[in-house]
Amino acid sequence: MEIDYSVYLVTGRDLLPPGKSYLESLEESIRGGVTVVQVREKDADTGEFIQIAAQSKEVCDRYKIPLIINDRVDPSGVHVGQDDMDVELVRKLLPPGSVIGLSLQHLGVGLCGIKTSNLWRTLYGGVSVTGHALDGVAVVSEIVASQDPRGVANSLSKIVKDLQISTRASELISKTRDISPLVHQITNNVVATQSANVTLAVGASPIMATEPEEMEDLSKICGALLVNIGTMRADGLEGMRLAGRYANKYRKPIVFDPVGVGATKFRKQTVEDLLDLWQVGVIKGNAGELAALAGTSEVLSKGVDSVGSGFKDPVSFVRILAKRERCVVDYISDGTNVAVVAEWRQLPCIIASYCATALYGVEIASTSKRLSFAAITGEIAVKSSMVKGPGTFLPALIDALHSLSAQDVRGHAKLALF
Repeated sequence: MEIDYSVYLVTGRDLLPPGKSYLESLEESIRGGVTVVQVREKDADTGEFIQIAAQSKEVCDRYKIPLIINDRVDPSGVHVGQDDMDVELVRKLLPPGSVIGLSLQHLGVGLCGIKTSNLWRTLYGGVSVTGHALDGVAVVSEIVASQDPRGVANSLSKIVKDLQISTRASELISKTRDISPLVHQITNNVVATQSANVTLAVGASPIMATEPEEMEDLSKICGALLVNIGTMRADGLEGMRLAGRYANKYRKPIVFDPVGVGATKFRKQTVEDLLDLWQVGVIKGNAGELAALAGTSEVLSKGVDSVGSGFKDPVSFVRILAKRERCVVDYISDGTNVAVVAEWRQLPCIIASYCATALYGVEIASTSKRLSFAAITGEIAVKSSMVKGPGTFLPALIDALHSLSAQDVRGHAKLALF
């Protein structure tokens, strides 16, 4: 039985606030993001205990949430203390696949409890030098004693998921370097050299190929495909069409960069045709390009640049666009969840840096389709003593990509989930 331990609620009826019933609080907590419920009743007699357990099970079953019960056997599992029945005996009594929780140490001294105010520090401090992190946190009073258990549970869940994403993303660094995937790139003349260097810097292998006759053979051996339309020509479209078609056939992820899609009718029509022809995994673009794709004039473009302050509600916008195109879209959204890199800074303006760092997204797509590290490496690069302006920023960015570690990701990741 696989269980998500992200937010593990331990009940405590004595902590309920005035006017809030036990079952009401329990259901609101689950709706807020609680993933496991443990019923703890130390003082209830047998009759009362059975009633509470049955009512709790009914609520948990409704939301398909595992239920664990202290010292007693239940459908999902049991929690036993050091002075209770031996674990081996408990295992013999329970059916195969049942969950057994065992109290190992009592750390009550000095611990004020898990709260939204200290959870991030607790989770981050729990990451070992090998990159292993906590599976979740057990919470009692922060949820049970709240008049808004749903809101509190939701806040706790977001914090846990933020760290889980950062932890999984950091694992992809070594995975990408171990696999060293071949990345097929159909890109523009301005960015080709930078893209190749970035690909090598992160431990992957680039191949630039546009000839239609090569597309099927390359799709069989590459890890992912990048299509960037920056210097698009009509005579190069057939290569793009076939590359995307064969990438879909051989189940290779596609990262699509519709550079300047709103600048001309030719670009817009071509992009629409390509998106109708093949399914992309990721669409990356600035606000103006994404607005053009969505058919809105809320954000305009000037050539390949976005004009203005951006979308009033970018989270809702990218969620709708991702759902429509059935792919991941910069902010980043898969149509349901939206991840935002918070507290970013304006970095030096250089041609092709945004296109080039998209390659990290491609390498990640070729391993397990997770987040790009471009924002993190940009932050590291801009702090380098060698960076004096736009001309020295790009080499520092490539160096930062080459030396990026799991610790860098955990230390610099500033993700917010919506």
